[in-house]
Amino acid sequence: MIVLNKKRIHRRTLLRCAAGGLGTSIALPALEAMFGSDSAYAAGAQGVPRFLAIYQPNGHHNEPFHPVVNGDIRNLSFAGKNSAPLEPWLKAGRATILRNMLGTQAGYDDGVDSAARSSGNDHLVAIVSWLTGKPVPTAKDDSHSVSMDAFLADRYEQLYPTGRSQHVVISGSPFVDPGRMDYNNEQKDWLSTDRNGKKIFAINGLGGLLDKLFAGFDATVSEEQRQQRLAYRKSMLDFVSDDMGRLEQRLGVADRRVLDSYFQDIRALEQRLEAGQAAPVAGCEKPTLAFSRDWPTERKNDLANPYIDEHWRDTTALLSVAFRCEAVRSVAYMLETEAGESGYANASLGDSHAASHDLSADYGKRDKLHAELFSEMLTQLDQQTVGEGSLLDNTMVLWGAGIGEVHSADQQMAVIAGYTGGKIKHGALRNFQNKTSSALLPRTLLSHLGVLQDGEKFGLVKPGQELDLTS
Repeated sequence: MIVLNKKRIHRRTLLRCAAGGLGTSIALPALEAMFGSDSAYAAGAQGVPRFLAIYQPNGHHNEPFHPVVNGDIRNLSFAGKNSAPLEPWLKAGRATILRNMLGTQAGYDDGVDSAARSSGNDHLVAIVSWLTGKPVPTAKDDSHSVSMDAFLADRYEQLYPTGRSQHVVISGSPFVDPGRMDYNNEQKDWLSTDRNGKKIFAINGLGGLLDKLFAGFDATVSEEQRQQRLAYRKSMLDFVSDDMGRLEQRLGVADRRVLDSYFQDIRALEQRLEAGQAAPVAGCEKPTLAFSRDWPTERKNDLANPYIDEHWRDTTALLSVAFRCEAVRSVAYMLETEAGESGYANASLGDSHAASHDLSADYGKRDKLHAELFSEMLTQLDQQTVGEGSLLDNTMVLWGAGIGEVHSADQQMAVIAGYTGGKIKHGALRNFQNKTSSALLPRTLLSHLGVLQDGEKFGLVKPGQELDLTS
């Protein structure tokens, strides 16, 4: 039986039947009635909006990076700036730059909950708090709040079950060795946290990740499954027709259309199964990718990977296929560990941590190289067709740093690109003048992705406290 409350349908609502004596449930798609939100989306041919977060350690060189604002936040001059590779994306209204956010290292008070300045060092707080919107209390903590990338994957799986893990964390450099020194402790590669507050370990080896993401994508429906389905000779929807009718009477016009489309997709899937066919997405068998290197799959004592640029390009090639096929929906990618010693030998750039202490020229050059690699990634995502648009249209991409210039607790930057279904108005540089906490960013993006329920907070942030990205 469908359970409704007076305000909205619960997101866990199922249509239940007992087909052939077996308990069967049909999960509903996301409806406006579930969220009370104008931005609620339906999972159509393009699937749900994907999410990709790219973490840059050791901050950025502030002034040389950002374009000059000529009166209006959308009238920007990129001449001589390290963000120049992003100019076409902003001019096309497909990306936004955020400047001078206050880090969670400085503390954040939302009027109900409060978090004092963390006692961990800036590197630690920067990476652990970036996707949680909440400072980690001390350098010895081994649990924390769930990060938005893991939260989003879990929420998607609740709304649109796949039976697969829809989340992964990737690292451009091998993990730090916990025994190397106390300063470079294990927490400085802690970017993502699961629902239980535990660290999610990142994957460096892209070959193994390819195997993991595409496991079973070339499998067909077994003969046993086909025969069982054929034995019913009746659509599962026929068993829940009464519930369907009662539900539709309670929905608005937009939700009824979503529901009708959703049930039509189920009918089509059943017809394919009855014909003994699987229902693969075209071109979504496991791809053959030639990675530039045999990236390590195990922890290494050495912190350094001198080829971060190559790893980023290889990751781009992998994700451009995995996202399109919905082999994964939410990804967090840290280019290297905070306070790490990785570099870019191809560009004659060394350890970015050392460069960040004295704002050397190499520090700014790294920012420009990252902007070039980010632009390349956006281009590849934009070249993939998904539904009636591109993969970039259906992917929210976040690139940023959880620490400011010379390890400061302010001057944080971020770039958001792609998906705008949540009413983000791209094309601007938004300067928060070190008065607005970056703790607001994760909940803001989750809100624009349409997965939060009425009144639901994230981290320390409540509804109504989001960053203004719509003006």
